[in-house]
Amino acid sequence: MTREIKIILCPVDLSAESEGALRNAIAFAKSFQARLFVCHCASELSSTVSSKKAHELNKFVKNTIDYFVSGNAEAAKIEWKSIVVENETAALGIIEAAQCRQADLIIINSTHHPWLHTLLGSVAEDVCRSAPCSVLVVQPQKSREEKISIQRILAAHDFSDYSELALQNATRLAQKFNAELHLLYVINEEPELNVSDLMVNNIYHQTKGRLQNAPFIENHKIPKLITSIRWGKPYREILAYAKDQNIDLIAAGAHGADFGLETLFGSNVERVLRQASCAVLVAHPYKPIFTKCDGKADHSPELSKMGR
Repeated sequence: MTREIKIILCPVDLSAESEGALRNAIAFAKSFQARLFVCHCASELSSTVSSKKAHELNKFVKNTIDYFVSGNAEAAKIEWKSIVVENETAALGIIEAAQCRQADLIIINSTHHPWLHTLLGSVAEDVCRSAPCSVLVVQPQKSREEKISIQRILAAHDFSDYSELALQNATRLAQKFNAELHLLYVINEEPELNVSDLMVNNIYHQTKGRLQNAPFIENHKIPKLITSIRWGKPYREILAYAKDQNIDLIAAGAHGADFGLETLFGSNVERVLRQASCAVLVAHPYKPIFTKCDGKADHSPELSKMGR
């Protein structure tokens, strides 16, 4: 089962591009009434530099909240804290911050453009590989006036435990944002020429029945549920479906029957992550750490704000 989203971690680099991730994090924090930690990673920090960075980060967060949240009363309801983390590797710093604060969701900005396929080796991809919780990778904003809108969510399902986790995440998001939920299963092959139409139809209807009778779907009210089955390469069909249906968010499991991130090339989630033109949620099971965080990586607790 998925955890309730009570703590969100949003890494930012204080650039205009990372404001898109922060805007999404603010929207999620409002919808789920979650605590928001905004994280900035630096490779090396002296006490003077850390104080300066903490001040810049607080200002960045406050200005973003004031600009995008309507009314001071609404802004005051968002409980947030900024943290400056020291780590030579940004992804490791983000993962450590998520572990120490027991984050339920990481929201991070993608550094790629879908048509360039250059996510490989990025901080976002590295975080997706090893995160202790689910990760939402959002696309760069086209403009500051672009609205955060989640109306159609696509869950890629292969009946594995990880894809079931993705479905649970997608279902809760659909409920929270009153969005359509599209449930897609891709049969990872083309029908053979000697397979009869009757057999193809039987496979199709059996699979559709399994999708529609998924226990988590049955136990939750969805505003609108659409199930679909396609034949072919999973990543291609997921991307094509997302484009055809104007999907706003794709949810997929980090591992599964054929949705793994375990190899550097060729995995379906990895390709979806690189090429999707919408947000992608990579569902991880929650992995708490059992060693005590000593707080050495956190340089700004005294300068952070919470709910102010």
